[in-house]
Amino acid sequence: MTQPYQLVFIAFALILSSAQVHAASRFVVMPAKKDQVVVDGKVEWQRVLTDGKGVKDLAAATKHCSKLKLQGKGWRVPTLDELMSLVEKEIVPTIDKGAFPDTPLRHFMTSSMGEGGKPWLVNFHYGNKSPETLDLLRVRCVRDVKPK
Repeated sequence: MTQPYQLVFIAFALILSSAQVHAASRFVVMPAKKDQVVVDGKVEWQRVLTDGKGVKDLAAATKHCSKLKLQGKGWRVPTLDELMSLVEKEIVPTIDKGAFPDTPLRHFMTSSMGEGGKPWLVNFHYGNKSPETLDLLRVRCVRDVKPK
């Protein structure tokens, strides 16, 4: 037989399931039927990657993000500072896997340029950044939160 306190707990859990806040995390995963975004202060992040095996350069990353229609438009390639803000040095991989469950341990593209015109990349295996040119890069798109 179900006790009254168990019913209260179940009701509370159902209420919280509409917007998931990950324990010890600043990220809020917004609910959607299919596509989810992660709210992080003044920006929203693409939660699930949709770039296939990756992109070859900044132009391809920019095109990919601009065509993205996750709960609306306005997606772009993140800056180095924005992408580095996702790095959590205390864990391996260095990203919140609750908020970003499909993050591969690969290099991710930013829109910030380093020396020699090479884009800065962020690696979530080690949590480091480097300006490099590699064959295929991943891109996690971001957009600014619109004021209400």
